[in-house]
Amino acid sequence: MPPDATEIALLTRDLIDAVATHADESHDIALIRAETAMAQIEALAPQDPMEVFLAGQIVLFQTLILDAVKAAHAAASPESASKLRQQTIALGRIQASHLAELRRHRAAAAKALAAQAAEAEPDEDAPPPPAHPFDPPFTPDHPQPPGQTAPKAAGSTGPRAQPTRHAAAAMRWT
Repeated sequence: MPPDATEIALLTRDLIDAVATHADESHDIALIRAETAMAQIEALAPQDPMEVFLAGQIVLFQTLILDAVKAAHAAASPESASKLRQQTIALGRIQASHLAELRRHRAAAAKALAAQAAEAEPDEDAPPPPAHPFDPPFTPDHPQPPGQTAPKAAGSTGPRAQPTRHAAAAMRWT
């Protein structure tokens, strides 16, 4: 079951505080930044605490990238602007690696879920279990219930040319 907004807020409280708080901005702007960060994390639809962590890191790096770009535009010298652009590129790579890790985590979870579902599926070749342990085998005297087909006897044509357990028992009693 995916975490709800309250669980996401608890798991990312410090991260959202780091994203929202800027020394030169008002409390109202910090609230808007916090709500935006929370909406961005929720938009990534995390399914477990690890995904919440990765989504929070992705949002954090996006904020750092935007701050670095703004600082590069306002840089006093070309050298400092160049350093800030390099920092932006490095942050972008880290953010991309977190996004790739989120995708790997989701793929692994989907693969595990598919394997679990495959284990739970019954084998199509296995004979169906009896409806009740005291049910007699199906014979001409005891016909099949509606919606089921009678087992094929030995020598018959069709997908079940070999007698099944029930067919073998029916042949003995006829």
